[in-house]
Amino acid sequence: MTNSLLSLITVTLYSAAFVYQTSQARRNPTFDILRLKYLTAVAVLMHGGTTISLITHPDGLDLSLINVCVLTAFIVNTLVMTKQLDTILNTLYVLLFPVSGTLLLVAAVTAGSKPIMPASPALQAHVVSSMLAYSLITISSLQALLIELQIRQLKFKSQNKIVSTLPSLEVMEKLLFRIIFLSEVLLSISLVSGFFFYDNLQEQKLLHKVAFSSMAWLCFAILLFGRLFKGWRGPLAIRLTWISFICLALGFVGTKFVLEYILKI
Repeated sequence: MTNSLLSLITVTLYSAAFVYQTSQARRNPTFDILRLKYLTAVAVLMHGGTTISLITHPDGLDLSLINVCVLTAFIVNTLVMTKQLDTILNTLYVLLFPVSGTLLLVAAVTAGSKPIMPASPALQAHVVSSMLAYSLITISSLQALLIELQIRQLKFKSQNKIVSTLPSLEVMEKLLFRIIFLSEVLLSISLVSGFFFYDNLQEQKLLHKVAFSSMAWLCFAILLFGRLFKGWRGPLAIRLTWISFICLALGFVGTKFVLEYILKI
């Protein structure tokens, strides 16, 4: 099957899961999610197959911007589907299904524009740690968004069926900092392995990426320090989480977009 056909099948599965979830949530916010889990599992498996088909090449890896975004979405969906993050499964997928479907549709109608990179062991280790770090940071930003919605609901005494099904604010914040800690560890590994893998950041047009990624690392480090010694939480934690995510998005997606679509390198 071609990449386009695989992408379209996966988009159809994500669309079906999204429609099922939203329709069931409107009727009963605490609906049985067993069917949703099965449908999601099939969609994520197809997503994984599509991702492998997109990025693998006999001469190496096609790490174009859209392919990397599809890979990141696959890792995010897989992590959210695991039992460790089960407390946020229902709500996060309302955001993740449409995003994943959109990325796969774009991948279905476009071709990778980045030269093939040799899949050396050093590159593979760097790519794996980077993708896991980016994926966890994406999840942390979505988790922070849900916490913000919870805080607003408490502050303005409004009622939202989906937000009302979330665990307590305390549980949500503990989960957020657990994800941030894992993100910081993986981002550290990514940055260190990157310095060994890349010879000249200036010549390879990666200086901005490393700078923004380092800023994201620093923001998370400050947030974890503040949480440990000063008990930071609430709006401050949300703001720093989103600042880190924006820095990483600018450094990663922004840099790749400029290189591939503007400078065409």
